[in-house]
Order: sequence, then C-alpha cells, then structure tokens
Amino acid sequence: EALASFGVGYGSLALDVVQNSSSAGALANSYFLRIAGEEGQSISGDTLARISLELMQADYLVRSTNNGNASFDQIQLYHEQVFQSIAGVSIYGWTPDYYLRSFSEPAAQQSAWDQMISKSLAGQNGSVYTDIANHLEVMVAAVVIAILVMMAAAQPIADFVEAHPSTKMLALAFLVMVGMALVADGFHVHVERGFIYAAMVFAGAVEGLNLWRAKRRARLRTAQA
Repeated sequence: EALASFGVGYGSLALDVVQNSSSAGALANSYFLRIAGEEGQSISGDTLARISLELMQADYLVRSTNNGNASFDQIQLYHEQVFQSIAGVSIYGWTPDYYLRSFSEPAAQQSAWDQMISKSLAGQNGSVYTDIANHLEVMVAAVVIAILVMMAAAQPIADFVEAHPSTKMLALAFLVMVGMALVADGFHVHVERGFIYAAMVFAGAVEGLNLWRAKRRARLRTAQA
C-alpha cells in the first residue's frame, strides 16, 4: 500500500512474494531457499519473514528519497545487503539476478528489468516467471521440430565429417567451449555469450578456408595429372 501511494505497481509484486500468494511469489521464495541451501544457510520461516519485511522497508526508503522511483541497481543493492546481513546469502538468491546478469551493460540491465516488471504488472499470463509454463505447446513443438531437423541432418553431417576429419577436432572444441560455459554458469560465473559465438564463428571461418584451400589444391593436382 505504501508503494502504491507512489503509484508503483511493483508493490503488489513484492507483496505476492511476502505473502507467498501467487505462483511468482512461491517461485521467488523457493528459488531463494534453494540458493541459500547451496550456500550452506538454513532459513527458517521467521528469517524469511524478516527478510521480506526488510526488503519492503528498504524499497520504501529508496523511493521516498527518490521521488517514488527506484532503479535496477538500487533494487539489486538493497536485495544484496538484506540477504547478506540477515541470512548470509549472496545476491544470487534474488530470482531475477541470474537473467539480468546476462546483460553486460547497466542500461541493458535496466531495460530488461523494466520489461520484466511491465509484463508482470500488465498481467500477461499472470507473471513473467510463468510465461514459459503457459506456452507449453510452443515448447513441445520446438522440441519436436528440433528432433526432426537433427534426424534429417544427422547422416549428411556424418558424411561430411567423415570426408573431412579435421572438422572432428573443431566440433570437439565447440563442445568443450560450450560445456565450460555451462559449468561456469553453474558456479554463478557468467561468460558473455558474444565472446563464445565470436570464437566459434572465427574458428569455423578458418576451418572453412582450410577446407577450401585443400579442395583447390586437389583440383590443381587433378588438372596437372
């Protein structure tokens, strides 16, 4: 209600988390408890209630001194401070943190945060956190299409790799690179995807040039023979 006095709909979302009264609120609390467990912290119901109260008070304090506004970095900061001071849990326990850390620029993070909030307040399928669950048929269709494409492409790709053994090492390098990125994400260390894609494109381009040169040499040898 206090946040609503500023005209801030975010207050209703925060209240859902405090009261655990919606799927989004339950997901946020469950995620926090999981991260806390991974970090070796046991969170009681009283501690969780205290965290919720402190978060709402911190948000109100930020907005009361900033004309009712609160930027993403301010919201992230007070979550980090409250989590650490009360429960000894890192900022990783904040549900949007993992997604927002995928953006390297502060402006991009703020934009992504604003979109998340606007989607939730607009009531699109109840919450941004449940959008995926409400588009299950799209996910199923995507998986089926992906499987069909892989089945159709498996033999041509196998034939190509068999004819060009050097691509085996390139494919292995790609798998190792992706695997290392996933392991790093598992330890909450984000690797910028742009770097990975750039490395893969560059390596693929170099391999393509090598294949082209080998093919050209073979043609010249055939012509000379």
